[in-house]
Amino acid sequence: MSDDAIERLHQNWSEELPRGWMDWRTDQVGDMDVLVSRRGSVPHVDTRGAVLAEVLGIVVSPSSAVDRYVDEHADGTLDIPQYYSRFPERGDEPVHSVENSSLWSACVEGALRLLNGNGQYARDEFTLYDCLDDSNPMPCPMLRDDVGCVLIAPALSTDTDHNLTGSNSAVD
Repeated sequence: MSDDAIERLHQNWSEELPRGWMDWRTDQVGDMDVLVSRRGSVPHVDTRGAVLAEVLGIVVSPSSAVDRYVDEHADGTLDIPQYYSRFPERGDEPVHSVENSSLWSACVEGALRLLNGNGQYARDEFTLYDCLDDSNPMPCPMLRDDVGCVLIAPALSTDTDHNLTGSNSAVD
C-alpha cells in the first residue's frame, strides 16, 4: 500500500483509517482513488457464502469526489440496521436488491465496521447510497461524515465477477 495514498486518506478523511485488519492495494473506481481490500475476512462478520475480497474499498479522494459520484450514480439512500445484531445471520443474504444485483449483508456490515470499528454506532452518522441501477449497477458508497467513505461492490446474479475493479464495476 502506498504511503502517499495513506497520507492523502488522512488529509481528506480521518487519521483512524484504514483499520489494521485488512490487506489493501490502491486502485481507481470511477474518478476516485480507493484502497481496495485484497482479502475477505472482517472480524465479527459472518461471511458464509459471501466473498469480501476486492468488494470493499476505502475512498482516498476528498469528499467532493464522493459527492460527484453520488450525484451521477445514486438513486436515493438505503437504511442500515440500527445494531450489528440486526444484520441478517447469513452473509450472503441481500439487504437490498434491484433486478440482477444485490448488496450482501456481510458487505454492508463489513463497510460499517471499517468506518466504525466493532463498538456501538449511531445509525444517523452513516449514509448508504443506492447505486444499483437496473442496467448498470455501480459500487454503493457508505459515508460516515468527517470519518470516511467505503465503496461496496454489488453482487451480480451472473457468472461474471462482482468486485470493485472487475468487469462489472465500471472502472474508468
